[in-house]
Amino acid sequence: VGCAALVGGASFAEPVTQRRAVQGELSQRDTRASGGQYEDIYTYDGQAGDALRISLSGSIDTLVRIAGPDGFSAQDDDSGGNLDAALDVVLPVAGQYTITATSYAAGVTGRYTLRLTQRPAIALGQTLQGALGSDDPQGSRLAPADVYLFAGTQGQHVEVLMNAGSFDPFLTVLGPSGYLETNADDSA
Repeated sequence: VGCAALVGGASFAEPVTQRRAVQGELSQRDTRASGGQYEDIYTYDGQAGDALRISLSGSIDTLVRIAGPDGFSAQDDDSGGNLDAALDVVLPVAGQYTITATSYAAGVTGRYTLRLTQRPAIALGQTLQGALGSDDPQGSRLAPADVYLFAGTQGQHVEVLMNAGSFDPFLTVLGPSGYLETNADDSA
């Protein structure tokens, strides 16, 4: 799986799994979105089922968007913590996707780091084993969290179970349009 990005007019490709970062800067030379935000545009040649985390961090309040074939789009503002954006997506079809690095507020300039990383995806009926560590991203409870992606369909019912022997597990399921379901093991 690879990523092709445009930075300052130069083009390069990088494997998603290497977790390499793109350093960029929103400046007055950039194009502006309809809301007045400066923006930098990147492209990604994706495959159906690619499970990605798109992270945008910087000295500004960042916002990241992805758009692609068949009207696919998603965006995030602050899920990365500290006003940083972190967006988890499963690409529905193969094709070229556009990733926009921008700020939340209009007219803001500043440096940023854009990362595109492959995330593990879970298939229906699949069992995974994982481990939480200090190098994992922090979840909503400011504790280490692992993120797995699942591509479902509207109206589909799924059961997600998490077992942990040495700590009190907390599970969050986040879906399109802000759907959120949380569960502590107290009800299991």
